[in-house]
Amino acid sequence: MSYAVRAEAAEAVVAEIATAGGRAIAVAADIADSAAFRAMVTRAEAELGPVTILVNNAGVAWQGTLDTYDREQVARMRQVNVDGVIHATRAVMASIRARRYGRIVNLASMAAIGTALSGNAFYVATKAEQTQALGNQRLDINDRRP
Repeated sequence: MSYAVRAEAAEAVVAEIATAGGRAIAVAADIADSAAFRAMVTRAEAELGPVTILVNNAGVAWQGTLDTYDREQVARMRQVNVDGVIHATRAVMASIRARRYGRIVNLASMAAIGTALSGNAFYVATKAEQTQALGNQRLDINDRRP
């Protein structure tokens, strides 16, 4: 499990997984930073074995309009909501393909198809870009042939 902030929440999830009999680690890694995320995957694979399931659920939201536009807020939102999903997927897809088994699940938002909520246009744009960038990629790999 990666996290950018809220280490205590990530550790609580790891503890829940351990209590249920599973294995997990929490690693600080900003998904918007490709190198940091690749390093997190390397550590996870060293400690837990190959990644077979990736759930891309990181996301940030910022409400703004053309009147309140904040370039830095919109850029950060795009770095996490779009680039982050691409970084995470690229970090694991080669090893998943090599093993011919794995799942990559991208959680986006209903906002990707539009919203009437005021101030959400920039968020909607990042979620639409995320679904368009990866929506046509078949990354559900389950090929057991020798």
